Amino acid sequence: MELPDHHATPGSQSNVLPARKIHRLLAYVENLGLDSTDIARCVGLDVASLLKAMPDEKIPGIYYALLYKECVIRLQKNDRLIPWAAGIGSDAFRMMCYCIIGCTTLDDALRRAQRFDALLFPVTGHKLEYRFPDDGLPRLTYVVDEGKIHDAFAPKNWTLAECTSVARSSGLETWYGLCGWLIGRNIVAQRVRIAGHPISQVYAKRIEDIYECPVEFDAEETSMEFEREYLDYRIVHTGRSLEEFLDTGPYQLWLADSKVVSTSAAIRSLLGNDFKDGIPSFEEMASHMHMSPSTLRRHLLAEGTSYQKLKDDARREIAIEMLFFSDTKISDISEHVGFSDTSSFVRSFRAWTGLTPKAYRENSKPHFQADRAARD
Repeated sequence: MELPDHHATPGSQSNVLPARKIHRLLAYVENLGLDSTDIARCVGLDVASLLKAMPDEKIPGIYYALLYKECVIRLQKNDRLIPWAAGIGSDAFRMMCYCIIGCTTLDDALRRAQRFDALLFPVTGHKLEYRFPDDGLPRLTYVVDEGKIHDAFAPKNWTLAECTSVARSSGLETWYGLCGWLIGRNIVAQRVRIAGHPISQVYAKRIEDIYECPVEFDAEETSMEFEREYLDYRIVHTGRSLEEFLDTGPYQLWLADSKVVSTSAAIRSLLGNDFKDGIPSFEEMASHMHMSPSTLRRHLLAEGTSYQKLKDDARREIAIEMLFFSDTKISDISEHVGFSDTSSFVRSFRAWTGLTPKAYRENSKPHFQADRAARD
């Protein structure tokens, strides 16, 4: 039994992705010589159930993050490089994020990231270069050492050149999403260039949709230019929200692909995952975001939401994830998301999803391992 689309995910429709993306990841894992069934088992998922899902069926995006993260862990244990998506999920990417999270502005963060990447370039084979010319737009350039790209990382029908092109474009895409995440705003790209041939028309269209500007392929470098004003924006995230991001990085940057790197997304990260000790007031959150309350209200209005809705969505998302991925008692989940009594939580949860917490948990089990379902 599968969940209806509006019940299929932690959070809202923005937190789901079509099953075909999971299918591609599983196929890719097998292509790397890893056991997709074993990887899925380690994160509590059932490959057979996932593969039975129709390509357009909505699957929680967090599944992708869990599978991806475990895959990266296995590759690192085998001393294999992670050449795609700027190495997201790897120890090098994690340490780079720790290095920049204490910076004040995006400009500071990019300067520090450039220095970090330059130090590790001989090992990782990829790096960010940040240029800030006096008479032009700021430019992020993503560099990949072709000598460190091995065709084992590519689908069998890809050439090494195609694999290198994707490594470059996915690395730049990751930095685009990460920059937006850091400042809690979408960055409007002015010019994007990819040093590689587009794999297909569908692939090229997807890249253009991400940046919402023309993309020049077969260029001399892989780079993105944007307006200077973004450099002065303050970093809105903290060490706590960074830890959540690092745990679900592929999922969160998949959201960036869906145009959800925004003020709303930043607030969601800053709210955290434990409401037992209360929720920040609107004024406190505005301070965290380095905005006046009126400016924050205007940003949220432009995004079609409100602080109250974001708080409600966060509580729902946390509750659903606990139902999906733990055996925590309903009463304990109720307390965790800030309800004073379980009956109020059950009523609210039914209003959010149309199901009671118990029914929701039961409907989520087809994608989990059979032995886990038997234990519930």
